[in-house]
Amino acid sequence: MLCKAFYHCASIHDWQQISDYFIGELSRQKLIDRIYIGAVGPQNKLVSQRYSGNNITVHDFGKDILQYEFPTLQLLYDECTKEECKVLYLHPSIVTGK
Repeated sequence: MLCKAFYHCASIHDWQQISDYFIGELSRQKLIDRIYIGAVGPQNKLVSQRYSGNNITVHDFGKDILQYEFPTLQLLYDECTKEECKVLYLHPSIVTGK
């Protein structure tokens, strides 16, 4: 059974440092087959440039951060209805704490 990780990335404030840590750990551990990043915010192109490749897919959901995590949760739902899989969902909400 596939193991999929879904990571909500709001590309604001210190998102790069936080995302580098989480995406780096997920990639190094090799426990996850596919990583899906749902990106909202003004720097989504940089998110795609930084992380797309191998087993990582970045979904650019636009610049409006008021969408919150809902597009990423919808992506998770859609993927889970396609096939049975194990899921890890990460939401580093500390990014908005400034």
